[in-house]
Formats: sequence, structure tokens, C-alpha cells
Amino acid sequence: MSLPKPDVEASSPQPEFLEGYKDFSEFIGSDSQFSIYRQFSSLGARNLLYLEAEIQLIEFQLKALDDANIQVLKQTENNDEKNHVEDAARAWELFQKQAKEGDERTTAKLALVYKLRKLMKDYEKALLRRKQILALEKPDKGSFKAFKNWFRSKKPLRGSGWHLLDNESDMISLYSEADVDRLTTFIQRHFGYYLRQERDTPLSWGQNHLYYYPMERIGWISVIVSILMSALLLIGPMVTCYYVKPMSPRLGIVGAFTTAFAASIGILTNARRPEVFGSTAAYSAVLVVFVSVNA
Repeated sequence: MSLPKPDVEASSPQPEFLEGYKDFSEFIGSDSQFSIYRQFSSLGARNLLYLEAEIQLIEFQLKALDDANIQVLKQTENNDEKNHVEDAARAWELFQKQAKEGDERTTAKLALVYKLRKLMKDYEKALLRRKQILALEKPDKGSFKAFKNWFRSKKPLRGSGWHLLDNESDMISLYSEADVDRLTTFIQRHFGYYLRQERDTPLSWGQNHLYYYPMERIGWISVIVSILMSALLLIGPMVTCYYVKPMSPRLGIVGAFTTAFAASIGILTNARRPEVFGSTAAYSAVLVVFVSVNA
């Protein structure tokens, strides 16, 4: 990930890559958070609509052929003709045989069935793939900012590629961080520069505007901060209440620390509202028991 700040520790530059798709692909491959691509929302929807329309047309055509066969069964008095229609409607083998023999309606219907089989396969596959695409997340703000800055300063593509970022809201990221809480995100955005790792990158990538940091390091810092905060919020009120004897100040201390605990859970974690209420109730219960026992 990267953010625009001056880098006081310049790394040894790599040789330059061929400008264009080679250089751009090397930049994307330099960090998994740069795996940012177009979603093509409207084109994906249009493709599904076209497939849907094709299948719907076949549905109407098959219905028209079925209705014609129903009319034959109702109106004709020729038993051979009735049996001919019923055989094709009831037995797949006879349906194919009549089509091979050149029966006009049966041949048309069989052609539609084969066409439907292929279109349904394409349509269902496109639906499932589109569902997977829609489940992908938007790129991280910091990573996307670095991606945009690099693309617009380097201008690696021409032709249609020049317009890659015309619709920024259509971009998605293939990279997904598992359950990143707000504390980790805060450390990542505001202190990532100071936790950076030096890498050898081409000078044209902008040594003063690009840096990388390991998520493992930020994860460990987040864990340590969480442990310290948890210990402080639990031990702090107990120690304070031990030295404060009057009940009124003790209740005020319990209320203040309970509010701080709820705020830390709600702001620094991804806990849902019921989880915040439940953990806050449990925390306050522990403090109330301590205060009542040591009254």
C-alpha cells in the first residue's frame, strides 16, 4: 500500500521496464493491494439482458409451436396425425426421429431446444460469475489513491486503455483483507509510512511517492494496542475504586470507564450493535460486582 509522503530513505532502483502493459503489470504485481480492475457494471448487466432476451424469444417460439400442436390435437380427426404429434410430445427418441425425417414443426422445435441448451448454459454461467464479481469489494482508499497517482503520472496506456479510470466507482479489488478492524485501518492509514519496507523499484515509479509496508507488522501492533487497552479498561477502574471509598464517586468512575469501554468497542472494532451492548453489559456487571464487594 502507498500514500504520497516524501521518502527519506531512497532504495536502490530497479532497471526500468518497457513502458506500457509490461510496466503497468509489474506495478500491479508489486503489491497484492494494487490488483484493481474494472467491474464493467453496465456491460455485465447488458450482457445478461441480451442473453435473457434471446432465451425469452426461444420461450415464445416454443410456446407457439406447442400451441400449434395443441390445436392439431383438438381439431384434427386423423388419428395418425394425432399419434404423430403425441409421439413427438411424449418420447424424445420419436421427437428426434421425426426431426430427422424432415417434419417441419418438429425440426424447428428440436433446433430451438438445442439452441436453448447452449444459451441456458451461457446464461447460468454468466449469472453465477456476475454474482461473484458483485461480491468483490471496492479497493482500499489508500491503495487506490496510490494506484491512481501512479497511473496518471506514468500514463502507461494509450488508445482505449487511456480511459481506464474515467469511471472510478466502477473499480473493484481482487485483494480482500480478512476482518480488518477500524484500529488496524487507522494504524495502516496514519502510521503505515513509518512501518514501511524498502523495495527496489524503478525510479520512474516515483520514489518520493511510493512505499510498501507489511500487513503482518501492522496486525501485531493492532493486537498489542488492543491488549493494552483491554487491560487498562479493566484494571484501571478497579485500582481507582480501591482508593476511592465514597460510593458516589465510585459510581461516577464506573460510568466513565463503562462509557470509555463502549466507545472503544464501537469505534475501534467491527463489532455490531448487539455485540457492543452485550460486551458493555458484561463489562459494567464486573465493575458493579467489584464496587459492591469492596464497599
